[in-house]
Amino acid sequence: MEAVRSRVCEILKKFDTPQSEIVAVLREVQKAFGCLPEEALREVADKTGIALVRLSDVISSHRGLILERDTKRAIEVCTCPNCTVNGGAELLSGLREILLVKSCSKGIGARYYISIVIAPESPCPKPPTVTVNGQRYHNITLSKLLELVDPAVLTSRNRKCDAKSAI
Repeated sequence: MEAVRSRVCEILKKFDTPQSEIVAVLREVQKAFGCLPEEALREVADKTGIALVRLSDVISSHRGLILERDTKRAIEVCTCPNCTVNGGAELLSGLREILLVKSCSKGIGARYYISIVIAPESPCPKPPTVTVNGQRYHNITLSKLLELVDPAVLTSRNRKCDAKSAI
């Protein structure tokens, strides 16, 4: 807990007026922790005087801000050079299309999000590498990946999208 507190304090010191730059503050917190842990959010709320409920509103209205509890729904696609040239780029493109991440703002946002990462063991030994729900998979194809994803997501493929809602 003390480590989180000190890290949040370091982040807040980077901003002259963290209350008016709260989205940037939250992005920095997420960068530091990989997501927005509740403990870090409580510390931000305490130090800035912004209510947790207001922080929650800000997080839900800004794409890319991810609560810790949502990380179990992450699909992380490694984009190290080895993964990219060995099917990772096609995997990412196909995944975005199938899961409607690019075409519908509502899409699967409530269930999954795609995170583009470079795996810690980069270059990956058996590319492409993907992490789903915290479990890493190597040498994966799009069809294998879709088997790992909640089948309910695949039914969202038939949703009609309003072109104005494109990401």
